[in-house]
Amino acid sequence: EVVKSGKYLHIPREIPYIGNILNNILASMPLINRLGLIEYIIARPTFFQENKSPDVSVSIIVPTYEEAGNIKNITQRIPQIGQKTELIFVDLPGKDATARVIKETAKNYKGKLSIKYVSQTRKNGKVGALRLGVAKATGEIVIIYDADMTVPPEDIEKIYLALTERKGDFVNGTRLVYPTEKGAMRFANHLGNSFFARLFTWGLGQHFTDTLCGTKGFWREDFINFEKTKVSYDNFDLYGDFYLLLSAYRKNLRIAEVPVRYKTRRYGDTKMNRLRNGMRFLLMFLYFFWNYKLLRRAD
Repeated sequence: EVVKSGKYLHIPREIPYIGNILNNILASMPLINRLGLIEYIIARPTFFQENKSPDVSVSIIVPTYEEAGNIKNITQRIPQIGQKTELIFVDLPGKDATARVIKETAKNYKGKLSIKYVSQTRKNGKVGALRLGVAKATGEIVIIYDADMTVPPEDIEKIYLALTERKGDFVNGTRLVYPTEKGAMRFANHLGNSFFARLFTWGLGQHFTDTLCGTKGFWREDFINFEKTKVSYDNFDLYGDFYLLLSAYRKNLRIAEVPVRYKTRRYGDTKMNRLRNGMRFLLMFLYFFWNYKLLRRAD
């Protein structure tokens, strides 16, 4: 099973200081990259995938911050998937009653899901909530889901099926395949998402349509490996989207995109500063590209 392939070494003579950098730049340029003298293929035996059961336990992690109006709807609409499904709310206490609503909902819930509540003691971003959630998770598969419910909870099952049916080792939701609901995504957001998707397509050599969708799925053991080999520029991402994608790429995991629907937010408002975080995302990608693609530094 081929995970990655490509060509490199365009300049076969040594040029002090810049030879390796030039070779790596040319290997990343469209069309010119096909002229490399060395072809490489990263592959693995297909029996690695056969060891994973098609019916596994799932942990759905929902980071929350002032999302009291969405909690009950989430618990009512999240599907039961896999052998066992646990729903983990990781809450950063705010000005509304989100924590109280989570606790009351968990106490009164009569369905088949297992509901857990985790409190963030300090503000360390959505990626910090993800780490807390994974620490409390027992599922073999972890799916991260945004509490704003702009992606319908029912679409989570697609992420699970893509993982268990071996479509990919890491599954990234994409909101830019199906038509989005009117008003769901601002023009500036759409422009930024399209820009980063093209940047990743060029830089990673794999087609992406959306890199900033909050709905993602992966095997818990892979996330633990991400954490063990985290690099300095991973800390630029407070939301975890780029951290997860770039970590999966560095670990030679097969990344699959799954289309999800995108709706308008019904309660609350976005917590993201678009311009500031856009600059952080761009800086993170540039650090990655310089260190991993041009200098070819290992983890």
